[in-house]
Amino acid sequence: ALKREIKEEANLEVEVGEVVYVFDVLEYDKNKRLSFHYVIIDFECIYKSGILKAGDDAAGVKWVSEKELDGLNVNGNTRRLLKKKYSFG
Repeated sequence: ALKREIKEEANLEVEVGEVVYVFDVLEYDKNKRLSFHYVIIDFECIYKSGILKAGDDAAGVKWVSEKELDGLNVNGNTRRLLKKKYSFG
């Protein structure tokens, strides 16, 4: 399913590897009640082919450098994963 989603959303063919990180994101409403609970599962993938291009259901996609990452709204857990596992960011 992940391979298909990456193809649909980013126009890339990848080889799906191992799970590298799992974390929760909790969102609360204005009354401090839980409104959404997301479980994020990050997989390591290896690029095989394709030209990066946003699909119909993606607002945008792009490759970024470490310097560009600083200016993006990226979840703190994802930033820690990139730093710890890949020395990126």
